[in-house]
Formats: sequence, C-alpha cells, structure tokens
Amino acid sequence: MFVCLFLGLFPFQAPFLPWVMLAFSALLGNPATTDLVGIAVGHTYYYFEYVWPVLADLRGWRPTHFLRAPSFVHRLLSALIEGDWGAAFTPAADIQRPVFVNNDQRQQ
Repeated sequence: MFVCLFLGLFPFQAPFLPWVMLAFSALLGNPATTDLVGIAVGHTYYYFEYVWPVLADLRGWRPTHFLRAPSFVHRLLSALIEGDWGAAFTPAADIQRPVFVNNDQRQQ
C-alpha cells in the first residue's frame, strides 16, 4: 500500500483518500453530500466492473457488463481516431462500427 501525506502532515494509506477528503471537507464546513455521492458512485463502479464479473463467473452465470459506453461515444471516438468528423454525426445505421473489446480481450 502507498502511504500518502495529506497537506504534508497527516499520513494515511491510499485506499482511504476519499474518506480523508470527506473529513477535510467537513472540517472546512462544506456539505458532505457531494463527497458521499462520489464515494457511493466509486464503490458502485468498482463492484460492477471488477467484483460482479468474477462472482458471475464463479457461480456459472453469464457475466454481464453493465457499464458500457453509449453508441454515440463509440462513433465519436472512432471518428476522432480515423479523422472523419462527418461520420461522428451521421445516424448509426449509415456507418460501420469498429469492434471494441475490453482490456482483458473478452468479446460477447
């Protein structure tokens, strides 16, 4: 584990950074809702991206990836890579989509 220093004074381990930021925000008198929402979203993302596929695989279920980018993001990024900005704004039926795979090269 990495050890971080908050303001050069308070040492803590890296996984506790959101909680340290929450405490610092509360110390400054800011509402905690923004930090708590960020912590909840981060935990939800981690669960569905890393924990859920492993659990589904262990139980013999078909792993479902809930966190996929929308098709307009794929079109926009493929147009950025290819340099054809007109293709990014055409309807989806008119263009061929490249095949995107996850980092672990799983296709479904």
